[in-house]
Amino acid sequence: MDAEVVIVGAGVAGCATALHLAARGREVILLDRSGFPREKVCGEGLMPHGVAELSQLGLLAAVKEAGVLPFRGISYHVAGASALGEFPGIDEGAPTGLGVRRWRLDTVMLDAARAHDKIDVRLGSKVRAIGVSGSQVILETNDGDVWGKIVVGADGLHSTVRKELGLSRSVKGRHRYGVRAHFRFPPQREDRLYVDVHIAPSAEFYVTPTAPGEVNIALLLEEEAARRFNGNLDGAFYDLISDYTPVREFLYGGQPLTKPKLVGPLRQAAKRLVSRRGLLVGDAGGFIDGITGEGMSIALVSARMAAITVDEALTRDRFEPRDLAIYERRQRQMSRDMIRFTEAILWGIRYPKLARRVVGTLGRHPDTFSRLLGINTGKGLYGSLRWKDLWRLIAGS
Repeated sequence: MDAEVVIVGAGVAGCATALHLAARGREVILLDRSGFPREKVCGEGLMPHGVAELSQLGLLAAVKEAGVLPFRGISYHVAGASALGEFPGIDEGAPTGLGVRRWRLDTVMLDAARAHDKIDVRLGSKVRAIGVSGSQVILETNDGDVWGKIVVGADGLHSTVRKELGLSRSVKGRHRYGVRAHFRFPPQREDRLYVDVHIAPSAEFYVTPTAPGEVNIALLLEEEAARRFNGNLDGAFYDLISDYTPVREFLYGGQPLTKPKLVGPLRQAAKRLVSRRGLLVGDAGGFIDGITGEGMSIALVSARMAAITVDEALTRDRFEPRDLAIYERRQRQMSRDMIRFTEAILWGIRYPKLARRVVGTLGRHPDTFSRLLGINTGKGLYGSLRWKDLWRLIAGS
């Protein structure tokens, strides 16, 4: 046996899982087929509960030093209506959100993994097949076989581990794609303290501050709209920005920092999150849509949950699906309200008049908006909404 745990994927989910397990004294091999640092298509907004997870890992100071910009909440804009909501409790000391480039966050987390004597980091190691033999799991890689007691799939949207463990399932619903690029502004330009979401006829635009004088512009598009990017990624990206006045005007005076990059389809699904001697973390376990900006935060929370479950399984020497199922239950419970929130937004933006009415209502009642953000950032449940809040959203009053 090479290690107790083999983790595939050295991004946010994989590194966090490895660090939590190493803190519990477990020996970990961390594999990734890519080299680092790397750029990744991502909204790059870390929500307050994700910030709290970084603090628990002892990495928050290092991430801030690498370059971030705090943001206080989210603003929505649709058809002339706007709403601004702040995360609950930030004026009383609760964490803000953080805009952070993925390569910076990945670098800090990977450096921490490399520095830990319980974690063996192997980059450029591509997994070709996974099998279970008796009391061990065997990963066939381009660098040779790797043996462990359990495998954790943290290898993203198009997870090899999910496929090899027989956990993939076909995806129903809308196929959407994401594209992003970064821009730099002159020093005298004032930084935004919010993530701006613009719901336009052609796409949704997400403007996330990622460092002083720097923003991420991300677009989410339906499959039909994404076809215009075939063979003309740069041109189609800037055409969409040029066609939408608020974002075009915001970017005036900015200089491109990175080239546009596309990813998709975004919606992915898994039959289950656990199998015999295996489980899935982060996007490998399924992804609905990037519209709520929860990807990195959910990855950090689920990594901690996965590490607890794996540690318990190793202690008991029991690795059947029923022994790992508690992780799946905890993960589903954590993400249930976020999934409902995402699906509600996706349904609502199909109807511009409805979207404008709801955003207008939230603009008039920022307290209701704040409670909704609390649900989406793990600080509340749908039961925390008051009847007055629900009536405002239904009646548009």
